[in-house]
Amino acid sequence: MRRMLQFLAIVMLVIGGTWPQFQANAAQSEPNLQAPTALNAVADDQFWNNDNLVADANNKINAITTLNNDLFVGGLFSRVGGIDAARVARWNGERWFALGSGISGANAKIEAIDASTSGNVYAVGEFASAGGVAADSIARWNIATQQWSALATNVNGSVDAVVVVPDANGDIVYVGGSFTSIDGVSANRIARWTNGTWSALADGLAGTNAQVFAVAFNPSNTAQILAGGVFTSANGLVANNIALWDGNAWQSLGTGTNNGVNGRVRFVDFRSSNFVVVGGSFTSAGVVLPVGGSAAWRGGNTWEAFTGRGFNPIASNSEIRAIAELPGRIFVGGNYFGLVNSSGQVTTGNLMGLWNGTTWQFIPNSPFKISQIERIGTTEQFFVTGESTNILNPSGFVSLFIPTPTGSNQPHQFLPLGGTISGPDNAVFAVHASASGVFVGGEFNRASDQAINNIALFNPTTRTWSPLFGKTENGTNDTVRAIAPFGSDQLIVAGDFSEAGGINTAGVAKWDIGDQQWFEISNSINGSVRAIAINGSEIVIGGDFTQIDGTTVNHIARSTNGGNSWSALGSGIGGPVHALVFRSGTLFAGGDFSTASGVSANNIARWNGTAWQALRGGTDDIVFSLAAFGTQIAVGGSFNLADGVAGTSAIALVHPTTGVWSPLAQGFGIGNTVQTLAVRGTDLYAAGTFFYSQPNPTRPTNIARWDGTAWQALGSGISGGTGNADSVKGFAMSVRGDDLFVGGIFDAAGSKSSKRFAQWTQPEVDLAVSLRDSADPVQVNTPFQYNVSLINQGIITATSVIYEQTFDSSVSFGNISASQGTCSFSNATTLRCTLGTLTPNARATVVVNATPTQVRTITSRGTLSSPADEPITANNQQQISTQIIAPGNPVPTISSITPNSFVQQAIGLPVQISVSGTGFVASSKVFVDGIERPTTFLNNVQINFSMPVNTALGNHSVIVRNPTPGGGDSNSVNLAVLRNNVGFSSITPDTGGVDVGLQTTFTISWTHTTDPWRIIDSLDLRLVNADGIGLWARFTEGVSGTFSLLNSEGDIIGTAIAETPNILSSDTAELDVEASSFAGSGPTGFSMNVTFNVTFNEAARGRYNIELYASDDHGELQGPDVLGTFDVGIHQIFLPMTIK
Repeated sequence: MRRMLQFLAIVMLVIGGTWPQFQANAAQSEPNLQAPTALNAVADDQFWNNDNLVADANNKINAITTLNNDLFVGGLFSRVGGIDAARVARWNGERWFALGSGISGANAKIEAIDASTSGNVYAVGEFASAGGVAADSIARWNIATQQWSALATNVNGSVDAVVVVPDANGDIVYVGGSFTSIDGVSANRIARWTNGTWSALADGLAGTNAQVFAVAFNPSNTAQILAGGVFTSANGLVANNIALWDGNAWQSLGTGTNNGVNGRVRFVDFRSSNFVVVGGSFTSAGVVLPVGGSAAWRGGNTWEAFTGRGFNPIASNSEIRAIAELPGRIFVGGNYFGLVNSSGQVTTGNLMGLWNGTTWQFIPNSPFKISQIERIGTTEQFFVTGESTNILNPSGFVSLFIPTPTGSNQPHQFLPLGGTISGPDNAVFAVHASASGVFVGGEFNRASDQAINNIALFNPTTRTWSPLFGKTENGTNDTVRAIAPFGSDQLIVAGDFSEAGGINTAGVAKWDIGDQQWFEISNSINGSVRAIAINGSEIVIGGDFTQIDGTTVNHIARSTNGGNSWSALGSGIGGPVHALVFRSGTLFAGGDFSTASGVSANNIARWNGTAWQALRGGTDDIVFSLAAFGTQIAVGGSFNLADGVAGTSAIALVHPTTGVWSPLAQGFGIGNTVQTLAVRGTDLYAAGTFFYSQPNPTRPTNIARWDGTAWQALGSGISGGTGNADSVKGFAMSVRGDDLFVGGIFDAAGSKSSKRFAQWTQPEVDLAVSLRDSADPVQVNTPFQYNVSLINQGIITATSVIYEQTFDSSVSFGNISASQGTCSFSNATTLRCTLGTLTPNARATVVVNATPTQVRTITSRGTLSSPADEPITANNQQQISTQIIAPGNPVPTISSITPNSFVQQAIGLPVQISVSGTGFVASSKVFVDGIERPTTFLNNVQINFSMPVNTALGNHSVIVRNPTPGGGDSNSVNLAVLRNNVGFSSITPDTGGVDVGLQTTFTISWTHTTDPWRIIDSLDLRLVNADGIGLWARFTEGVSGTFSLLNSEGDIIGTAIAETPNILSSDTAELDVEASSFAGSGPTGFSMNVTFNVTFNEAARGRYNIELYASDDHGELQGPDVLGTFDVGIHQIFLPMTIK
């Protein structure tokens, strides 16, 4: 579109026409651009969700300001970034947010916005209320309270400019516009608000159609205010379109009638105390001309051109509205067609201009009609905003501008705020929706404002994108064409790439979702991989390759070991494979081929485990997609006929066993293409390039849903690829719950801007039942309740809703109540409730009071229904069972024990184990292998018991027994006793003690596990009690072996080689290294003895558990093993011990 407008301008100049007039005079009425969300929209377009999938606004953005890390924007829009936001919004660096209910009123708009470090954002323009509060054109948003408040309720003209001056006593706000009165205070075109009161700046500014468009304050002297616009005097002083308020009086910039500038001022700013920059539609500043809308005032009555000769005056109403600087570079934006250097040379264009002090250049790919350039703090980055001139799809834009760093060849960048994937020739070819989010693959290098290469993770809740980072890079180095889940937390990713995450992996790679890393599963491949199918541990890939890892496979390959090696399926397939699917373990392949392992097979074939087979006559053109759909295989492609069956253009069904083909209605018509299929319950979705489906009058556009009878449109469908309707394609789809995620080449979904990726929420009823009993078990002849919760989880209203519940014949009934509708028994055991309507997320409840009359297990089933078609009906009913017992104790049940295993120890405190379940009573007992264990009753769902730490290795049966009357044994669960995972240990002494100041020797015997045995890394001896650590000594295996002493934090205090004359000391003990030793076969055998010779200090006095930790060469840690107890300084006689 930009090139079209540039071409139009050149044509106009050549033929002597006039350039279309820019709407540059804000005193005139602003064009109210038509929102793109309203173009060709239909009712169901509401179910397309482009929240934060688009960076633009649906109308002009006039103003921006920053505060901390947030950007605030204002204008004429009602949506920005795909969210509803009435004229004002906030970007937090990741996504867009509305500011309450925003701004409203007839033709409401925001013209200017500014933020204060006090946490307030001030918006001015033309509006009647803000956040529902009456506010005439001036309002304040408080970030902390998230509330709007009015600064004025009666303004007699437009308000077009605002600036906030920080002050210790509160914000001082200056506003400018066309008004002459604010809340009864006479103030001509400019006014000041402080401490809740409005005041004038002398007699203000005047002139024919006088209006202020820009205000700024001097950071070096905040009392100085600069005002620019359209006026001829300031408090009676001649001042042409710009004037300075010094805190007491107005001053002109220049002398005589030539002061100021000769046209409208749109931009003013202080660059220093005596350096003012001005932008607008003027051609002279003071006596200096031509300046072309850009000039500088440096005091001393001196004006100068700021950027050569500025804009080219050939286009009337040209103006510069935004100016920003970096050292040696000045950036400008506005309405113009050409910029002129100092010598008069014209550079033609209307993009952002860059002045280097000598010449102009236009920045490639920049927006045009820029209204504001806002520097981000002290960085060399900017926010840029304005209005697009796309006649067919007018919108406002805001982007992050990153200029080329000085001396760099890196191009200038304009990055969207929010939005979806982008990049040269960008497209989405693969989508996989999972519990972790939606994985999107294709050809792109950005998502939102991040560098993301060809694959990204979209979070549907936060509406944000994340890269898949690897060893050195994120994503892949070329196109991703297929994504499939593998196991519980891995993905297989395929395409044209040779690297993923910086590792070499040709055409196919594995991404671990949990570990967040890439794995190589292919060394080499000689073509593109376009399809993946997974069957348990089996991976099958298809594409236009003939070899993988040196093995000839001919367009299809299989791995049965997670990608460690690949093999052929027969002699392969005779042409590119585009689609793969497993159904009941049988593999189906579709593509562009006529043979499979030499067998004639037209574009589709079946692998029976040993050979390829045709599915009758196949199709007469390419198969692009396959999906298991009910008892059939759904097939999509560019074919006109499948096996000669009428009505099978682009879409058909084939029976997986018989190969019999059948149509879905009349297909999509000759010349249309289905590129991708997705299944949700009984619904089949198809997307590609098609424009109607006969005989359906809804005329689906490029995407449709088969509801079992006919093809249904998804609102306005997907549209707007590269300008050619035939190029619009849906390439990929994936379902998660009620949501369908779509990728391809398109710019809109449901007539809403949504580039290359979109989300559809199926508009349907989704009824769900939650049925609970108030007690289980229940004693016979004791009343209890059935509590029923009924909800419509869909996004449209359910009508004529019926709830039915069946009961055991032994149950009698008391009161029955429903939160809506009426209930009655249709027969002795069936309750029927007519509930009426359930709106989306609405909930109804039913309570049934029942009394069981027989000892038995009773069941009850609840079913919720409506006339609406529900593709997913599994949650429409629920059945529960309730145990009815004789008077007395219930029969207990165990659901789990925690822990369910422990490591055997030679000595130590008993292991405490918690039992969770139902039916526990105060007299319940736990039995392990038939032997009663010490049991503690907590409540009817939890009891505890203990086990000796030296319990025999192996599995042990645990039950809970309730005594009579009633009662009985629960189900059995397993308790595992395990051996140490590093080795077996013992210590001498493991009891007794030593006095303070005397020396004792601890001898540790350590034995490797025998299969496989391990190499010791270190042994830690610790004496521990509730007050802390009395000793922490470590032996580390090595060529010589070392001993270390550690403090209570685990930090090494000192280290020495074994048997060297060293004493290591801590606050509590000394370790005599020379008297300590180690012996044994070490790393070449199975056992080792280590002695620690220790003398305890007074600070160590107390009773301790003896703990041992061991680590091995496998990186595994054993411990703490509690091997005994030891006293320091408590008794006078200690045995056994060694004394020196």
